[in-house]
Amino acid sequence: MSGKPKPFVRMIIACLFFLIAVTLNVLLPRYWHNTPEIVKHLLLVFSAIRM
Repeated sequence: MSGKPKPFVRMIIACLFFLIAVTLNVLLPRYWHNTPEIVKHLLLVFSAIRM
């Protein structure tokens, strides 16, 4: 087994990160009203990178 992940595995991992970032971007403002700007910015960056 090689140390390099297969393209399908990398795609699944990237999709999971994207879905987690989008979910947090939607749900955090609803439940955590004083969300720091850096958290909002990082979530937007993570969701925009995958698009």
